[in-house]
Amino acid sequence: MFEDCAGSMCGALPPTGNALDAIAGVDCTLIDNGKPCAVMQAADFGLRGDETRDVLDADAELMARLEDIRRVARPMTGLGDVADKSVPKMTRVSAPRAGGALATRSFSPHRCHASIGVFAAISVATACTLAPAPAAALAQLPEDGHFRIEHPGGSAEVLLELDAQGEISRAGTIRTTRKLCDLQETPGFVQVDRDRAPA
Repeated sequence: MFEDCAGSMCGALPPTGNALDAIAGVDCTLIDNGKPCAVMQAADFGLRGDETRDVLDADAELMARLEDIRRVARPMTGLGDVADKSVPKMTRVSAPRAGGALATRSFSPHRCHASIGVFAAISVATACTLAPAPAAALAQLPEDGHFRIEHPGGSAEVLLELDAQGEISRAGTIRTTRKLCDLQETPGFVQVDRDRAPA
């Protein structure tokens, strides 16, 4: 679990002090609970939220709109010049489709991620708790603080703990692994029988 990650790069959980800011005609939540993100609803871009990465990467108009919003968000978050940086992460959200809290498509900055980063997932889960906000309007809030944040490759599980005032005091994730390769399918791989291998 992580403590005191709110505002780690921007100085405040919502850098602008607002749960909702309008940027270029799109409602956004600018948030930093470990990773600065701009969270927006997919519907505001005329999208369902379940589009594939290839479809999104090929959408030049979408990428241009996201970059325009990112450049306006830059001074609002206090991050300075982000032209060649990956923050704030541009994250589009939609209603969950696989039993999670929320579905996401995250961009960094001009390509759609196959998943979502650990701290970005924490920031998005936190955005689900802020109202009025794009994420809060769509999220299925869990009763136990375990937020499953859906992404193209599956989901990230985020744990949020609240203090007596209802503020987030600690946040964390449950990490899982994914198969990177199958050595037996790798050219040149030879299985060694350890019982027969020479000493």
